[in-house]
Amino acid sequence: ATQKEYDSGLVKKCLDRYFQTDASTNKSIDLIIFFNNGGEQKYIDLLQYKNCKNVNEVKIKSHNLQGVDDLYIRTPQELQRANLAKVPPLGGSNGANNLFFDSMIPLMQEDYRDFLMIECDTFPIMDYWIDRMIGYCDNHTFMIAGSTYKGKQELPLLEAWTGHLNGVAIYRRSN
Repeated sequence: ATQKEYDSGLVKKCLDRYFQTDASTNKSIDLIIFFNNGGEQKYIDLLQYKNCKNVNEVKIKSHNLQGVDDLYIRTPQELQRANLAKVPPLGGSNGANNLFFDSMIPLMQEDYRDFLMIECDTFPIMDYWIDRMIGYCDNHTFMIAGSTYKGKQELPLLEAWTGHLNGVAIYRRSN
């Protein structure tokens, strides 16, 4: 999540959608929340989600990204107007990409088999979603289990974002 999403209340709304519902019949998971910047103390109130019946532990980490490392520009025109001395290695979405990769790298050192990575604008689409997710993980072999576009809009073939992998997915840690 970003500090901006936290400040606007989106992080709490997202966590409420996932954990103030019937998330599981009898299972609980750890919740690890990564932020782009701001010290961990800023987000200490999120530790309250440990009181949710389907949450074991809450860990909060901040990458303290600054400047161009936290850059998020959506269009080539905005990137040109930013008049940067050099385009960052991960482009205009350098900040979002850094947040993703800097979160994934330490997760791979954790003792979990699978990780569900969500963004603040997502919703659980059914009760007992943890049970469904664990059942899927237990019965499928995958490296990344995510969604594909199911809309009616035809996607252009040669746009820069075509084939973009959305970060919202289940990731399996390899042994």
